[in-house]
Amino acid sequence: MSKQLPQTFFPWLDNQLDKLGLNDNQLAKKAGIAHSVISKARSREKGIGWDALLLISQAMNIPPEEAFKEAGLLPKAPNYDSGVDELIHLYQQAPPDEKERMLHLAREMVKIANEQRTRKSKKS
Repeated sequence: MSKQLPQTFFPWLDNQLDKLGLNDNQLAKKAGIAHSVISKARSREKGIGWDALLLISQAMNIPPEEAFKEAGLLPKAPNYDSGVDELIHLYQQAPPDEKERMLHLAREMVKIANEQRTRKSKKS
């Protein structure tokens, strides 16, 4: 099942493609889908289905949830931060022995930020 995409989807996609240095043809090839899937969606002739969007997100190495939310297939939380999806995506891709290191680094970063915030509030 495919759905018409929100007007904001293609500016978002274009931004992602710019970051990767890709165009629609290259993305379609990398995703293993027909270029017509993207071109028909751009012309509003047809939407993009879940399966094609999953392949597109994998080709761009972004969390599928981010692409699904941008496409209006999943609701965005009121304070949605795509960085959370990216962190989860990166964590899931990491080798098992690196996952604990990633968590340790994140904990240390939060600890340091909290300490700096506390020092600043004491000075005020």
